[in-house]
Amino acid sequence: MDWTYCKDKPPDKSGDYLVIKEGFGGDYYHVTTASYSTNLYKLDNYDFYKYRNKKNKSGWYDYDSEYGYYKLDDVVAWMKKPEIPEELLRGKINGRKI
Repeated sequence: MDWTYCKDKPPDKSGDYLVIKEGFGGDYYHVTTASYSTNLYKLDNYDFYKYRNKKNKSGWYDYDSEYGYYKLDDVVAWMKKPEIPEELLRGKINGRKI
């Protein structure tokens, strides 16, 4: 899997992705997860009300239990999240129960 720069191409569908976010002032970068929506207004028409009539309603977002949904403007690259290894899903590593 390779990183895709947001300026080159956004994700094709809504979902959770592995992303690189720019730190304050561009001094550093870090890898985390973030959510992407092809229609922010449809996701939450209260928090994203200002996107109701915009042509491009897509974007990166996060959720805070106190403040609700908010748009992320510091995502610079993304990739699909890797799959969890089958052994972990079965609860075993090297034949031993975990």
